[in-house]
Amino acid sequence: MGAALVTLAEQSGGELFYWRERSEEVEYVLKIGRKVLAIEVKSGGISKTPALCAFWARNKDAAGLIIGGPPGPKGVATMKLVDF
Repeated sequence: MGAALVTLAEQSGGELFYWRERSEEVEYVLKIGRKVLAIEVKSGGISKTPALCAFWARNKDAAGLIIGGPPGPKGVATMKLVDF
């Protein structure tokens, strides 16, 4: 996952980093131009995403993507990375 995102960032002239504040951490943050995509990688359910919520509270224009785990609850929007 990380290697693919590094390649995408390099090819797009973007940046890839992680975000952490206290005990909350978003595994990957992809920034291309003014667009920001926070990416959480989950192995279990995705009904609880406190780190992603904390990131959005501080970065209101960012998009979010959750990868892995079983399908999310009804009402959770999905997007393709190419649509970012």
